Amino acid sequence: MNIGEVNWRPDGYTRRYIADHPELQRPSTMSTFDLAVATTFCMTAENPYSEELCRRAGMSKYYNTAASDKERKMIVCKAAYSLGLRMG
Repeated sequence: MNIGEVNWRPDGYTRRYIADHPELQRPSTMSTFDLAVATTFCMTAENPYSEELCRRAGMSKYYNTAASDKERKMIVCKAAYSLGLRMG
């Protein structure tokens, strides 16, 4: 995975987060909590961390067929909730 292709937020906090977390290169090895945190640093719900979160929750089909980013964000929140996390 090329971490530079992720749609990161363009700010200093995000750049620092990326620099401090080498595990971002391998979403499949990240904890569920870390995946949820990583999604908050992305501009849209279309990113490998949201995708992996939905895969673990068994919601890949819904994530992949979402018609809009708003719908995809709702699916990611539901996936996180089903895994014991609450995302706002």
